[in-house]
Amino acid sequence: MRKITKKIVVFILISYIILSLICGNFAFAVNQSTADFNSIDSNVYPQVKEMIQKLKNQYPNWNFKVLYTDIEWSDAIANEYVGHGSSPRNLVSANNSNYDGDWICKICGDQEYDNGKWYCASESAIAYMMDPRNSLDAGYIFQFQNLGSSSGNRSEIEQMTKNTFLGNTTTVDSIMEAAATYNISPFHLVSRVLQEQGTSGLGNMNGYVYTTSENKKVVV
Repeated sequence: MRKITKKIVVFILISYIILSLICGNFAFAVNQSTADFNSIDSNVYPQVKEMIQKLKNQYPNWNFKVLYTDIEWSDAIANEYVGHGSSPRNLVSANNSNYDGDWICKICGDQEYDNGKWYCASESAIAYMMDPRNSLDAGYIFQFQNLGSSSGNRSEIEQMTKNTFLGNTTTVDSIMEAAATYNISPFHLVSRVLQEQGTSGLGNMNGYVYTTSENKKVVV
């Protein structure tokens, strides 16, 4: 597994539809600054600039910026490799043979979490997944997109929800309204709902209605 050994660098990808997400859970980041990807020092972050340039050549309308978190690589991994024996911060599937061996935490071993479906992730697995070079291709790059935009074409959302339980006018209206109200990507809203509930809507929803402290009703 390749890894960057200096300071973490996280990428924000902004495309013309702006769907995006900043990769990684770096709530403890300080002194953040953004810059054009051409400013990347290849001696510190080998291969990164070249891989982004390759994507830029393929998709000229995609614009990339770099978020420097000012977090040391070793500190980032250490802060993710915690919770052994109780609630590990990172898990790998216990039902997928592709994630065994080096993917499994040596401290927790075969101890199961979350109803027996997950194992604690190893330190090397966390390092692999946090290394942006392992995701800088057209298939995985969208995990880095900035979600802070409601940009999205309604016809594209209708196409995305077609043949799913979300594929009706009322639901699409609600998705577009929520995206505009909270300034979040409608593409992300759809993808998260389908991920959690499946195309048929038979996921974790049970129809229970709860009232929040703000007296708002929430159906789950």
